[in-house]
Amino acid sequence: MLLILVGFYTDKEIIHLDNKRILNPNIYLFLFSYFLFVIAATRVGIGTDYDLYEGIYYGAKESVLELGWGFEWISIIFRFFKLKYQYFIAFNSLIFIATVTYFIYKYSSYKYISLITLLGTYSYFSSFNGFRQFTSISLVLLALILFLEKKKWITGALLFLFSIGIHRSSLMFIPLFFINYITITRKMFISIMFVCLFSFFVIPEFIKNSIFNELMGMNDFFQEKYTDSIHAQGEERGITNKMFFLFYWITTFKVIIDKINTKEKVNLFDKLFLIYFIVNSFFPYSNLVKRISYFFELMAIYMLPKFISSHKSKIIKNALKMLVILIFFIRTIYVLNQNGDGVVPYETILYMFE
Repeated sequence: MLLILVGFYTDKEIIHLDNKRILNPNIYLFLFSYFLFVIAATRVGIGTDYDLYEGIYYGAKESVLELGWGFEWISIIFRFFKLKYQYFIAFNSLIFIATVTYFIYKYSSYKYISLITLLGTYSYFSSFNGFRQFTSISLVLLALILFLEKKKWITGALLFLFSIGIHRSSLMFIPLFFINYITITRKMFISIMFVCLFSFFVIPEFIKNSIFNELMGMNDFFQEKYTDSIHAQGEERGITNKMFFLFYWITTFKVIIDKINTKEKVNLFDKLFLIYFIVNSFFPYSNLVKRISYFFELMAIYMLPKFISSHKSKIIKNALKMLVILIFFIRTIYVLNQNGDGVVPYETILYMFE
């Protein structure tokens, strides 16, 4: 509630004095990002990976378990300085929160909408469970920005290499470094979006699962290392998952088709979120898709504010803000009252304040 109410004072379209913001959006962003960092950094026993990696950290088993040379190097440095595991957790949380904060600072039209989206999409809470992967995808995002947006090719490439050293799933994102060579035309975009819509809602999951696993034999390729579970094994989607896909589809279609019609450049983040629809439409819904989507769904913190700002009417903009806030507020409360299931912390975050 505080996040929402204070956020209104950064938005001169809602609350203003002489058509000026009462609170600077960037100050708001950094204050609340710090608050989210403190919660993530000081959590104890919260998250499916917390206890697992605590034993690995104190037992120095990163090499034995082949967790990646980058992850092992960070652990060795922390152990060398005799730092407790909690500092290691805080460091990984810092990488994720700092990356997200920078991304919102540079590319979001409405900072408070982006932060609410971060909470409502599970991204923040999921980072408690798979913190090694979220550290990795944070570095991937920074690498892409440096490599493709800032033209700092060497720094971007080295950062991406380090992300692979932390979590090998980063290898799947190598093609993204060539994404700017693809020009999105009107016909291509409309075709992709409607084919994705058809595939997502019409083609049954068991057919996708049969093609992906039995015909292509991808089960063995994506086999989970520790629990011997199959990441590519498909499962049925719930109604909430389908509704959010449609919600994202509508917002993305509006933003990108407007850019094409006005001959504005379809940028890196537009293209990245477009891949979200391709992955979720053609791959069987599985742990594999969920893990890949962790990265692409981060683009929602850019896309939803962009969707709102693309409308000219202040009334429509404010109505959309209220809609987004309501949807993600309800979803966030739902998350805080759930435990486990690989989606949210085993203990609700609220327990930390009792």
